[in-house]
Amino acid sequence: MITNTQVNLHTHTVLCKHAVGTVKEYCSQAVKDGLKVLGITEHSCFPDDRHPSTRMDYAMLESYRQEIEDAKSEFPQLTILAGLEVDY
Repeated sequence: MITNTQVNLHTHTVLCKHAVGTVKEYCSQAVKDGLKVLGITEHSCFPDDRHPSTRMDYAMLESYRQEIEDAKSEFPQLTILAGLEVDY
């Protein structure tokens, strides 16, 4: 059974421009901390790149997805979920 202390579903990496650390670094720390599930939830980007100081550039969306897929291969002991935090 997974407990709520083994899950973090709200993280932002350097891609959002107001956090530090890469997807790989977050995953490595999550494993060290005993997490079982990690959700990477960057702020949703827009095709017109609105809010450039707090969101990844739209052109980075595919590389963000690839970083998540690479991390899934590198950290098989960790369930890694990709998400986007959408404000309305």
